[in-house]
Amino acid sequence: MTVKVVTRAAIDLGSNSFHLLIQETDAVRTVTVERMKQKVQLALGLESGMMTQQAIQRGLECLERFAQRLAAIECGAVEIAGTCALRNAGNSALFVEQAEKILGCKVRVISGEAEAHLIYLGVLHRLLPVTSPKMVIDIGGGSTELALGEAAEAEFTQSFDVGCVGLMERFFCGSAASSDAFIAARGWASQIFSEIEPSMRNIGDVEIIGTSGTIDSIQKVLAANGWGSGDISRAGLKKLETGLMENRWPTGGSIPGLEPEREDIFPAGVAILCALFSRLDILRMDYLDVSLLDGLILAAQMRDEQISALGDENLREESVGGLMRRYAVDEQQVARVSRMLMHLRSAVGSTWDLNQEDSKHLLIWSAQLHEIGIQIAVRHYHQHGSYIIKHSEIPGLSNRMRTELALLVRNHRRGFKEVAFSAFLPELENRLKRLSILLRLAVILERSRNDDDSPLLEICSTQQSISLGFENDWLVNHALSSGELSAEATQLARIGIKLECRDLP
Repeated sequence: MTVKVVTRAAIDLGSNSFHLLIQETDAVRTVTVERMKQKVQLALGLESGMMTQQAIQRGLECLERFAQRLAAIECGAVEIAGTCALRNAGNSALFVEQAEKILGCKVRVISGEAEAHLIYLGVLHRLLPVTSPKMVIDIGGGSTELALGEAAEAEFTQSFDVGCVGLMERFFCGSAASSDAFIAARGWASQIFSEIEPSMRNIGDVEIIGTSGTIDSIQKVLAANGWGSGDISRAGLKKLETGLMENRWPTGGSIPGLEPEREDIFPAGVAILCALFSRLDILRMDYLDVSLLDGLILAAQMRDEQISALGDENLREESVGGLMRRYAVDEQQVARVSRMLMHLRSAVGSTWDLNQEDSKHLLIWSAQLHEIGIQIAVRHYHQHGSYIIKHSEIPGLSNRMRTELALLVRNHRRGFKEVAFSAFLPELENRLKRLSILLRLAVILERSRNDDDSPLLEICSTQQSISLGFENDWLVNHALSSGELSAEATQLARIGIKLECRDLP
């Protein structure tokens, strides 16, 4: 039977970089088959009100490369959007005309509010089901977009003409961030953000999600310097701000975690995000690898197929299920380990503070994916599985979720890697350690891979201990699990947890 595959593409003509995304969709799933990016910096020199000839030439040369990859795709399946630089430049019509000749497709220059709506749409689609209001923040080369809502359509959007390229040119001139320059840039951005509408300021219970290369680079630098663990906190951002102001990384030096091509605009991006954190009183932000491209393709798909942005299916579950199928996971073993995990969690959840829905989902996903590395090699398969999770596209899971999930899979067997948990804030570090303990125990208890061999347990816990009582001489009759539980008791003692295993009378 022939499977119908629909190919769609999108191009973002951004103020800093041009991006190309190509996806193929069949009846089961959507797969990204191409991502291309080139730093163009259309906004460089735009303060005169016109794009420079050099910037235009860089953009057109990039599009000639994109055009080769798009040649086999029908023009009606290609969405092309121009953003801030093309919105503001007096000579944008000339560039658009030449771009359309090269690509053979229509170019739309969209408003900042439309850009915010599309980015929000892409984020919401990735985070099904929607359970709380969300604010999406995107810092681009020429502008910053905010979108707030808790349904398919953003309820409020705003766009501000402050981006990392323009701010770099105004205050940093491509050089390292001096204290005076950084303070001036942050203050200028803060003044622009004073115009944030009142309807977008009440974010006490709102989940903050950042997108774009700027926010991605900031969270990577925080993680590389030990100031974060997949998210951006106010405390971590303050340490980064201090490092830049003290010129900890001089010109020509490498900032750990930062791609070299972003070094010139990085201080400006940090200044913008610091100003937003202050203006909106943000405590923490998650990064999600979603962009305008995702929104463009999704909007086209909705238009063509007349579908709703938020369907009934849970995208996260589909994504995890797709990884299971791709790596031929033993679903019966997954079911056994999952049942045991939920039994353990129900017994210790209150004592160990693991009753949150996030903890439940993380445990279930870790059970479903803990053996995916076996398809690479049985030896060190937990390490292979962790690598797959870290570097796979898993729609619906934020960068923080993927980091936590990879850690649980990495740590589900062999030595307990306590140092790997230290990158997280203390409260989260403690919770992840306890989730890891439950996964490790569930895997050991289901080593027979046989439903008839699952033990009947009596489980007790305190803050620093867990006690397993076994019926019917189970320990005596299961030498493999018994030996591994004894070794596990030694491992857990090193992190201050007492594991006791005993036969019930």
